[in-house]
Amino acid sequence: MELKQKAIIIMFAIIVTIGLVYFVYTSNKNYKIIDSGYISDFDNMIVSNINDYNKFMADSSEWNKEYKQKISSNKYNEKYFENKSLALIFIVTGSSSNTFIGVDISTDDNILVLKPNIDYKKGTVTDDITGKLILVEIDKNITQIEVVR
Repeated sequence: MELKQKAIIIMFAIIVTIGLVYFVYTSNKNYKIIDSGYISDFDNMIVSNINDYNKFMADSSEWNKEYKQKISSNKYNEKYFENKSLALIFIVTGSSSNTFIGVDISTDDNILVLKPNIDYKKGTVTDDITGKLILVEIDKNITQIEVVR
């Protein structure tokens, strides 16, 4: 086989590999970041019915006033909650010198499994702790959340 042909085959293999990696990376982006910063008293939760959603939205706690409007939607109604639920998960990223790249999402039976992708900066450390609060639309059979480090 000629050197040119080998080079073309190698380049094609690299392009296909990059395409597959990109597809896998973008295919699990079914979440929405609804807040950045630190929320000291946030427990991950699954909202599985319209009453719990309305109660959450009506909560007057300071920590959720800022982003209630980010998750407020006519989409989340009784019909939505017949087959779906909402998961609210706080991902701690560490100090603000770290970069949140995204989160890999999968399920294991009735468990929503999240694996945060965080670029931990070496040598540069700040004293603050930050994170991302994300919203994930999930199937009704999901009843637990597990964040894997």
